Amino acid sequence: MITERTTRLAERIRAVEIDYLILSRPSHVLYLTGLKVCPGDRLFVAVLDAEGRLSFVCNRMLPMPESVYDSIVWYHDCDNGVFAVSSLIGVGSTVGIDSEWTYGYASSLASIRTDLSFTNGSALIEQMRMIKDDAELELLRISSRINDKCMSYLVSEISGDLSEKELSEKLFDYHASLGQGEAGGGAIISYGVNAVDPHHFPDGSRLRPGDSVVMDFGFSYKGYLSDMTRTVFFREVPAELEKIYRIVLQAQEAAIALIRPGRSAGEIDEAARALIRAYGYEAYFPHRTGHGIGLDVHEPPFISSTSDLILLPGMVFSVEPGIYVPGLGGVRIEDLVIVTGNGAENLNSFTKELTTVS
Repeated sequence: MITERTTRLAERIRAVEIDYLILSRPSHVLYLTGLKVCPGDRLFVAVLDAEGRLSFVCNRMLPMPESVYDSIVWYHDCDNGVFAVSSLIGVGSTVGIDSEWTYGYASSLASIRTDLSFTNGSALIEQMRMIKDDAELELLRISSRINDKCMSYLVSEISGDLSEKELSEKLFDYHASLGQGEAGGGAIISYGVNAVDPHHFPDGSRLRPGDSVVMDFGFSYKGYLSDMTRTVFFREVPAELEKIYRIVLQAQEAAIALIRPGRSAGEIDEAARALIRAYGYEAYFPHRTGHGIGLDVHEPPFISSTSDLILLPGMVFSVEPGIYVPGLGGVRIEDLVIVTGNGAENLNSFTKELTTVS
């Protein structure tokens, strides 16, 4: 199987003298071919050779479209699928492996084929996927517009009568009623002190006056994901949480203002982190400032203080500083941005004004 993207990826592997690239991440296969596969715990890989031909190693229990049968090496559920992978690889080859392929499979192939040499090949496809083309960017814009609509609905539904879990259920029911795309995963909805955990899972907690309400979620539109966070307050805003909210918003604005081609991911993170540090809250900002998004909700580039990755037009990532104070609560504000030729395009339009709900 050969596509325009497999041809471009083959050029990249030839340039670094790799003969074959083993890809096990389903989103890599979706990106290259448009095929959506869900192999579960069974071995499934795509093997790309240096000429751009893509073959699949597939368990017979996994349904695949007949259009790609000629490109599949099947194995029985009781067989070791690694032998099928080995059958596609020439003698004495250099093999790149993506970081998703488990150590068990990789070490098994190495023991079967002592003539092969191995290297980490993840960066080859990740660098391609980081730069979205025009069609991908438009799908991400649509996905984010749907997310804005869902956030507007969710904020209007906040009530002291609803638990975190019940509010989350209303969100997904509303999204389903739109008939636009698919659920992108779970939602983070956290009230009050629960918001100290950046990845809190909604539970039966109910609101009390002065609680912050952190809402972080996204959906999928034709495979491309959205992700946004807003924080509002129930009935009243405690003085320290109001101060924290304004700091987080300033930090996000500072980071977005710095985005342009040629800046590093680490510089963007530092722009947000420096402002939070200046107000004495750095110890309460425990995570990176952002992550890439596309076919996966978390993918490169990662906007982290340790990253020297240079930003390029077409990259898409979140900017989401947060402050989480034990015993008090948390605040996070998140938008998705596209790196443009001279700055950043914000994909989210839902208000970031300090908001109370009742």
